[in-house]
Amino acid sequence: MGPSEAFSDRHTPRGRTARLGAVMLESPMPVSCTRPSSEALPDAAAKPSLLNVQPQGQTRADALDADGHFVLSNENAIDFLAGLPKASVDLLFLDPPFNLGKVYGNSESLSDSLTEEQYTAFLTEVLDHSVSTLAPGGSLFLYHLPSRAIWVASMLARRLTFRHWIAVSMKAGYAKREHLYPAHYALLYFSNGQPSSFARPKVPIRVCRKCNATLKDYGGYSKYLNGQVSLSDVWDDLSPVRHSKHKYRRANELPPEFYRRLLNIAGRPGSTYVEPFAGSGKGALMAHTLGMTVYANDSDPDACLLIRRRFIEQ
Repeated sequence: MGPSEAFSDRHTPRGRTARLGAVMLESPMPVSCTRPSSEALPDAAAKPSLLNVQPQGQTRADALDADGHFVLSNENAIDFLAGLPKASVDLLFLDPPFNLGKVYGNSESLSDSLTEEQYTAFLTEVLDHSVSTLAPGGSLFLYHLPSRAIWVASMLARRLTFRHWIAVSMKAGYAKREHLYPAHYALLYFSNGQPSSFARPKVPIRVCRKCNATLKDYGGYSKYLNGQVSLSDVWDDLSPVRHSKHKYRRANELPPEFYRRLLNIAGRPGSTYVEPFAGSGKGALMAHTLGMTVYANDSDPDACLLIRRRFIEQ
């Protein structure tokens, strides 16, 4: 079976069979990371609020109050997604490795240098499981290079509703021979039918740092906008690459404002947020702060340790 054949309709959601609920976690790993069992998820009425992370020993997801909870996993993204109930996720964010040979951890098994065939098969299976877990009305965002995103978009459009191709400004691209200067990353936004949660955030009107004058005249209506405009699908006001002094790890991290916009667009308290490539955990932590039930995963044990430490310290 080829990669494109694997992305079929066999997992098309047929209604929300189970929402992600409270999970008791036990793990022999020193980082205390594991994944929830899809067979052991109880009804959503018993949602816990926080992950009761212990400095040493086992980690448990305890029901401390009724606001939501946080579950952290350390495994391959495909296995993580395969273990989630079908049609149960409200907001899923995919930020997979770009297969550019970058370093994402100390383990040689965390390869970012697959062959084209291997990477295509990997990404296809990730998409297949991701769509299967998406609840009716759920939203899926995927962040990638435009050259890969155009292929991903054609795959997702077979089973989901296209919402937006958001262009996130690239601040330090380098033109390749016979190509234009690359100036953006792609953030794809799809939903499983009509979105159950959607908002159009407002962003401040951009002004000159020296004279404080607006950088656009907005057709002469800037004085009526109260200093804010609706967010568009071109994000040229933030950098997708965080400065080293603000990073928690060697690999790149997306800025907090990036995640804030995703959550403002499609997140809501009490809904479910899933991130299979959690990295430094900023998105998952912000979703938890919003009151969402969070299932975060990363295949790098060091990333899990970092997320765990940041959760304790926040």
